Amino acid sequence: MNISWGTEHEKRGFLHLISGEGISALKQVAMYSRDARPRVLAWILACIMLYYYIALGGNSGMLAMIGAALSLGAAIITLLVLEPAGRFWKLAWPGLAGLALLNVIAALPRWYNAPWDFLAPDLYSFGMIRLFAATAFMLAGSWVGYRRSGLRNCLLGLVLAGVVDIILGLVLRQFDPIHVWGLSKGINLFRFTGTLLNANASACLFGVTAILATGTLQDSLRYPVRSGIRTIVPLLMIAVTVLAIGACAITGSRTALLLTVITIATMLVRDSVTRRLIMNPQGILVGGGVTLMLATILLAVGSATFDRVSFLGGDLLERVAIWSRYAEVARDAPLLGYGPASFVEINNLAMRTPSDARLLWYVNSPHNFVLSLLLEHGWMFITALAITALLITVPIFAGYRGMAKNPVQISAIAACLFILLCGSIDIALDVPAVTMLFALLAGLLWGQNIRHRTHSVSNEVRQSIATPRLRV
Repeated sequence: MNISWGTEHEKRGFLHLISGEGISALKQVAMYSRDARPRVLAWILACIMLYYYIALGGNSGMLAMIGAALSLGAAIITLLVLEPAGRFWKLAWPGLAGLALLNVIAALPRWYNAPWDFLAPDLYSFGMIRLFAATAFMLAGSWVGYRRSGLRNCLLGLVLAGVVDIILGLVLRQFDPIHVWGLSKGINLFRFTGTLLNANASACLFGVTAILATGTLQDSLRYPVRSGIRTIVPLLMIAVTVLAIGACAITGSRTALLLTVITIATMLVRDSVTRRLIMNPQGILVGGGVTLMLATILLAVGSATFDRVSFLGGDLLERVAIWSRYAEVARDAPLLGYGPASFVEINNLAMRTPSDARLLWYVNSPHNFVLSLLLEHGWMFITALAITALLITVPIFAGYRGMAKNPVQISAIAACLFILLCGSIDIALDVPAVTMLFALLAGLLWGQNIRHRTHSVSNEVRQSIATPRLRV
């Protein structure tokens, strides 16, 4: 019986496969497949954020619980799949301890008081689950950010999620300008709210999309000139940035639009690669064309924001009055606050006179994230949060010199600061979608910083081993 071994080419291919080179190639394929896990998980986290975007920002009980379940599930999967190394836990334990302390303090009222002492005892579990989900989502982001290219892949996913959200919001507005998914916009009836019911929260999300797209644009400019990425990605990111700024302009949010433009301008000016490209004749033409296009779009559709500039003085006085009123209410429960998710009852408690009712009847948030946390959780939580923030952010900014040339990291930091500024004078951080986005970005930066610190320690160890020592 004759056995056919195939053609000569097939024989050589088989021999190559069983040789040392073939086995080495298979190992490289296996390593690539293993490295693909952070990329897949990064996109899963971005898809969860897309859910929050299109599900009214998760700003209702059922939608928020679905988002919390997705976030907790993603954190568990990320932990099991990536299996963070022991070095991660050694460097991350101060921040982990701070996060654990935050959740314990938030749960203290359940042990300290009877359930009927809360203003909203039926919403206590709901508020705690939201806090657990945000913590888990931040941890998932840190585990992805700890892996190579995890931050870059996740930010790209967030940019695409933001584009889908903007386009979907524009389509919904075209078919029904006064409703979102069949729900009335209320006082935001004549403003663009995207897929949310609040224009200012939507503007914050659009601004983050523009900022992250700018960082991705700057990152793509660092590829070789002949690379296809250098040609396609910058054009796409420029289009996304213009689209997001235009969407932010038609929301009527003055703060978000101003902060978006200032942040992007600062990112472009401080980056040496961008400055060098802009100073070229071709860069001047492209930059001038983009600026002219953006100015045209703002003049065409930005009347929703520009018309509200004249009301700035009156709105500011009203905002200060709201902050003062809720600060008085917070003084009555300074230690542990009134309980998680209890703002609706807090607002009813604050309306003691007809003048209070005229001021606060439409308010769904204190319009300041510190004041909101103070009302619901008290000074113990605020203090623990400040300590935890320092434990996590100080190492990040301590290594700023090393990351100053990385536009992806800079864009993530800029987006976090942008969200904090929006949440300081507006409703942004009281919307679950914005809260979860901030938690994810903070976690990604945290994990990326731990990765850099781990590698720097490893390099120091290698150098100390390689350096010959003199015997004394």
